Amino acid sequence: MLFNISLQRKNRRKSGSRLFFPHLKIYTQKQLWGYLPMAIYYVDFENVHIGGLNGAESLDPEDTILVYCRDNDVIVIKEACKKRKIKACIKCCVVTGTTKNALDFELISDLFMDKAEEIRYIISHDKGYEAAVERGLRKGILCFRKENIKDTSFLHSLDFYKTNCREIIINAT
Repeated sequence: MLFNISLQRKNRRKSGSRLFFPHLKIYTQKQLWGYLPMAIYYVDFENVHIGGLNGAESLDPEDTILVYCRDNDVIVIKEACKKRKIKACIKCCVVTGTTKNALDFELISDLFMDKAEEIRYIISHDKGYEAAVERGLRKGILCFRKENIKDTSFLHSLDFYKTNCREIIINAT
């Protein structure tokens, strides 16, 4: 099942502001729970370190964790994954660029080039990712920024965004 998400802003005019699309369904947060696809986690390891992996042990084997790190961090990540008995698929994406924010740019590039329909989480303390998250949501990509994997409950994320959005419209095809 493919999901095309669009968020309707609260500040639109009440009358005539919503176009009629018969193929779109409106779901409440409770209804969405049974239809959720797996998730991809994009971890900014330079920013969150090992703390960003908190909660990863509760993920399913179908989930994917992409850890963006430097070459010398790979051993630390492997040891932490063994110790925590993480079942999710973990891939270390070693960034070799030396320019400022090279890791951030690679993470964002991969986030937008990935054609998968999974929910995408950016795990970072860096609030600069919010611009990318907003852009992704406008493009129909369901993505959120959190500070660790433990905080990535889908419904928790929707609570965060419901202050800006009136309804969630999903095109299930």
